[in-house]
Amino acid sequence: AIFVLVRVAVARMSQKPEMLRTQVRRAFTKTFNQLKTLAQDTSDNFVETDLKSLIVTLEDKAERLFALDAEISKSLADETDEAKLQTGFDSVEEYRDRLFEAKVLFESRIPSVDYTSQVQDDELDNASVRSSQQLRREKYRYPKLEFLKFDGTAKNWIGFWGMFAETTENRLFSYLYPRFLYPLCKIFGK
Repeated sequence: AIFVLVRVAVARMSQKPEMLRTQVRRAFTKTFNQLKTLAQDTSDNFVETDLKSLIVTLEDKAERLFALDAEISKSLADETDEAKLQTGFDSVEEYRDRLFEAKVLFESRIPSVDYTSQVQDDELDNASVRSSQQLRREKYRYPKLEFLKFDGTAKNWIGFWGMFAETTENRLFSYLYPRFLYPLCKIFGK
């Protein structure tokens, strides 16, 4: 009798993630249908915050659903039935596709904010639009920096060597190779 009770309890515990996944899938589908209906609504009573709250809710439910699917797929890893594994994979991919479809609907209904849409929405005059475009096109002109070149005279040696002395003075013996290599590349004869 105890053996039968333990067996029934183990069977119920193994079905618990599947039962919970069924409920989360039902809630996901309900939220997805609400979002799809609201995104396709063209009337004047459209509220942007409702659509944003639905997409956040849908992403939360998708996250929980995918966590449950991962847990169930771990338990199905020992299954040898290929058809059951394929069915489970297809159902998971169906919900992932629905989530991507919902994100596309959301982004098509509420475009991302960029500068050009702000200019069109605010209906600024042409002068301010032209000046802001000119600012974006303006390239900064920084001074060109060059290392001093050593021409071989003793008079120029101190300034030339001073560029490299500060960068390497705190190193012990590892500074010798890089310290002499770069100055040798910059030495030019007369």
